[in-house]
Amino acid sequence: MRRLLAALAFLAALYLAWYHETHTPARAAEAPPQTLLVPPGASAETIGRQLRDLGLVRHPAVFRVFVSLRGDDARLRAGEYSFEGPLTVAEIEEMLVKGEVVRHDVTFPEGKSLEEMASLAGAHGLDAAAFLRRGSDARRRAGSRRPHGPPLP
Repeated sequence: MRRLLAALAFLAALYLAWYHETHTPARAAEAPPQTLLVPPGASAETIGRQLRDLGLVRHPAVFRVFVSLRGDDARLRAGEYSFEGPLTVAEIEEMLVKGEVVRHDVTFPEGKSLEEMASLAGAHGLDAAAFLRRGSDARRRAGSRRPHGPPLP
């Protein structure tokens, strides 16, 4: 009977600890926004370590297990995220699954070359080299879809 009570007490303590870790924000409401960069293919473990380093979660293993229990391991999206205010593990995980990334609004004046647009993107905090690579790739793909031969009447 004592073993059963001890086991129940242990399970209750484990549940309370889990509930605290997943439903209580790790940072204060007045803390400044934190930016997280998630690279493509990053694992829940890697993201959990980044979140711990930013003070957004207490234990990266809790984040990893939480994501696994929800079956979202492969659904975490890459991108730049901004976390403001007190957030629970569940709220952070939901943002990463939905892909609620930071948006950078850039207006490109008509007639700018791809190189000029990359420079403007870089001035707005974006990776100019990556912008140029993607723009060049898109230009090549668009060129490969052009019809071959003379135009039809």
